[in-house]
Amino acid sequence: MSGDRSGYRYEALDGVRALAAQVVIVTHGLAMAYFPVHSPGAAAAEWFGRLSVMVFFSLSGFVIATSLQRLVASEGTRFGLPYAVHRLARIWPPLALAILVTFAVGWLGQNGLSLLTKTGEPYRLDLVAFLRGLTLTFAPGDTTFVVDRALWSLRQEVYLYAVAAFATLALVGRPLWRVLGGIAVLALVSVTAGRFFYLQSLCLFAAGAAALAA
Repeated sequence: MSGDRSGYRYEALDGVRALAAQVVIVTHGLAMAYFPVHSPGAAAAEWFGRLSVMVFFSLSGFVIATSLQRLVASEGTRFGLPYAVHRLARIWPPLALAILVTFAVGWLGQNGLSLLTKTGEPYRLDLVAFLRGLTLTFAPGDTTFVVDRALWSLRQEVYLYAVAAFATLALVGRPLWRVLGGIAVLALVSVTAGRFFYLQSLCLFAAGAAALAA
């Protein structure tokens, strides 16, 4: 019975994560479509959006830690492949749809539709930019970055998935894999050390993961 209740609680947390993501989407849309850049409305929308992102990353830490705990219990040190497959299956299909819609909107923008972007700069609408969108390696001049900036949070989420996987490997893997996992975690954190939002999301994610042990 307790296991059923735990499963229900974790499903409820997924629902809260989804709600937080929807709040982010709505506040981005309001800020871009209805509020001038420096108006009180834009500031309030940005505040609610950032708060929702913080909630999302914290809950993600707890949910991903729970998932990794279960995978380690069932797969042992071979948890990496099923973890990666599951994450890709959850993220990539909706991401591919979002990129297709983004490029469709971008094409309309280059063919007469007035787009409500904050920057107004030109953007790339070619195969390279499309592939960078699908792999979340988009650059500032790509359609994905200019038209759908909210995808920055998904890129950080994937980064956190990788950190969590390597941290788990450093804890439960064989001696050599523990060393490699630890090095990978240090490398990922070092590469993003100069980016405040990555460190902020990492701290929130780690706090959520630590709550599992509390």
